[in-house]
Amino acid sequence: MIKTVPYENVDNMKITWYMPYCGHEIRKVHYDYFHELFGHEGPNSILSYLKDNDLGMGVTIKTEEVIKQTTLFEMIIDLTPKGLENVPQVVEAVFHYAKNMVAKGPQKYIFNEMLKSGELKMKHQYECKPMQECIDVANRMHCIDVENIPYLLKYKYIKD
Repeated sequence: MIKTVPYENVDNMKITWYMPYCGHEIRKVHYDYFHELFGHEGPNSILSYLKDNDLGMGVTIKTEEVIKQTTLFEMIIDLTPKGLENVPQVVEAVFHYAKNMVAKGPQKYIFNEMLKSGELKMKHQYECKPMQECIDVANRMHCIDVENIPYLLKYKYIKD
């Protein structure tokens, strides 16, 4: 017998930061770095803290460009019943984690991991959606400088 739990019963909380739009700078790592840090699931991550304190069960990170003016950076936390009762503690933990990230500054090893991962993804593109890729490239072409055109096809994977 298999038992399932409906997804609708998950209580979650969303924290949204409004950040400057950087989509035209395709050769640089911007929000991917924050995505990597906030979405990290290993030791010393925000998720490990939430799980250890029975406050959260999962973390999802999303970024969305809005009208090429701003970027929404969203952190969605699946809360436990205890987390739902202690939302201020969860918010405090997230902002404490962010403050620690700022204090440490950018970490070179994280950039190196992202670069290696991107190179592997670029090299082994198994599932390619050609029409969507064409639309993405066309949407970006008018936003970037001419010298960056050669990097347009690999910008999703490899950053300088």
